Amino acid sequence: MKFWYDYTMSLFLLGQLVGVVAVLFSLAVYQVNTRRTMLALAAVAAMLYAVSFYLIGARTGAILNFIGGIRCITFMRSKSAKNSIGIFSVFAALSILGTWLTWSGPLSLLALFGTLFSATSSAQLSTKLMRRVGLLAPPLWFSYNFIAKSYPGMFIEIFVIMSNLLGQYRFDSKHPPDTQPADQTPTV
Repeated sequence: MKFWYDYTMSLFLLGQLVGVVAVLFSLAVYQVNTRRTMLALAAVAAMLYAVSFYLIGARTGAILNFIGGIRCITFMRSKSAKNSIGIFSVFAALSILGTWLTWSGPLSLLALFGTLFSATSSAQLSTKLMRRVGLLAPPLWFSYNFIAKSYPGMFIEIFVIMSNLLGQYRFDSKHPPDTQPADQTPTV
């Protein structure tokens, strides 16, 4: 019995450590101003969070982050609003399916809606709108992380909001409105 306890605690601690590495990538996402780089950093972070959640036994968080990582890579290759809407629809359906397959009660809904807001953010062609819509997911993911005991996850959601707001200040509000690039946003 002690062996099983030691094994599960080792997985839990390893999951927390992987989550800490994911935090570093998450912090960088909103501090760059190119869509491709934002999505690449988000993809790496999502894959690391998928491993972290899997190791701590939070299966819905694991599958949704895995899907989210693939979604970010897919959006990196898309440059049109028309394609973004189709990609969003496919990944929203995959996220709903992933949630259903790993259902662990209402807790799973927090992760699902956090994921859908993240997907909406990823679908934006404008980095300004990516940051604005990106503020919707962290409160839901914070709640999921709190209940699932993902301590790096809770930490990062607070810092994602702060990083996002700093990015909005650095890139989106320093310029007068007439010098801002026109938003190319799909209506997702």
